[in-house]
Amino acid sequence: MEIAILVLLPLVGGYIFASNWDYTRYDLAREEGHRLYFRAAFWGVALCAALMLVHILVYHFSGRYRECVLYVRDLLDPWFKDSEKGNPVDFAVMATISMLLAYPLANTLNRIFHKKRLAWVFRAIEHDDVERILHRAASERRPVAATMANRKVYVGFVIRTFESDKLRKSFSVLPLMSGYRMEQDGRLKFTTFYTQIYGTDAHPAHGARASLPKPLEHMSPQDFEVALPLDLVQSLSLFDLEAYKQFQHPARA
Repeated sequence: MEIAILVLLPLVGGYIFASNWDYTRYDLAREEGHRLYFRAAFWGVALCAALMLVHILVYHFSGRYRECVLYVRDLLDPWFKDSEKGNPVDFAVMATISMLLAYPLANTLNRIFHKKRLAWVFRAIEHDDVERILHRAASERRPVAATMANRKVYVGFVIRTFESDKLRKSFSVLPLMSGYRMEQDGRLKFTTFYTQIYGTDAHPAHGARASLPKPLEHMSPQDFEVALPLDLVQSLSLFDLEAYKQFQHPARA
């Protein structure tokens, strides 16, 4: 077994740990390229180093543990090339154990620090304005207004809270109104009012699956769900109907 192969074990363990511990997985989902590699490498080395420290301490103070280690060394020694130039068995064992412990350790830490989960979510999205607005809209049950690249505008409730451990590529809304922005001045003009069909109380959290009146009794508000790709969204904001009405009045002198 080559040392180069052994080095991969802590890297795999670091990625498993970082992608499952709440403190790191929300950030990891937003990393790519070399930043993702270095984050996995950092946690892999940290886990392996911590385990190696425990190994050294227990080896020094426990005779029975020392006997077990010597037995494992003799058992695995034939698998390594040129072991007389340096015995990598200890590192191989520690790297393997650190990889195997990565997932249960992450879950254990999640249970211990479960009250900090929301704080870690907010920390991960604090520099992403779109995710922050979508999260606020979903948690406060407030509609958003999304302007698309073709000037189409959708106003509606965010269907579900975002998956904070995944990089969002789109989001879905239960539309209340839709329209477009006029080319001359960008003012918003509504043309379709979905609330005339299923009312203003058809929030995804309650009533979105209720049947509609005839002749649309075979449908529910949920059937009007619209998925919006983020790369086609030009602007996104919370929407308040009363505030919108106020802005429609000419400014008073």
